[in-house]
Amino acid sequence: MIKFCGKLRFSISNWSVTDNNGVIQNIEIAHEIKNNATKDGEPLTGEEFDMWKNNEYFFIKNTSMNITMPIQNSTDYVTIEIPEQTFNERLPGWDQNPEIYIQMNVDKLEIKDSGVTWFNTGSYPVKIVLWVW
Repeated sequence: MIKFCGKLRFSISNWSVTDNNGVIQNIEIAHEIKNNATKDGEPLTGEEFDMWKNNEYFFIKNTSMNITMPIQNSTDYVTIEIPEQTFNERLPGWDQNPEIYIQMNVDKLEIKDSGVTWFNTGSYPVKIVLWVW
């Protein structure tokens, strides 16, 4: 949901990990999806979002697009917080677009279940779609 403090925050906690070596590699945002990937996706750098694993802050070098957050357990709880300013700068006009997409690229890691959830915060209707491929 987009919080009143101007951030989109979501969490994932239903992982399938291969050989306890799962890794979240990077995150992209985009206006649309094409061929199972964000079309003209914008890879985010460490200064454009925040991440926590199991409620502990995960530091990403500000200029880096490589997250390399290890996910060893299916119970690891990952929270991602992207400020509204990031969307304003990277996806101009995003608030006029009916949908935005957040793509996480992973290695030796899957999300167990996909699903769709709608949220309406009063200011912005938000649809969270979790695709797994």
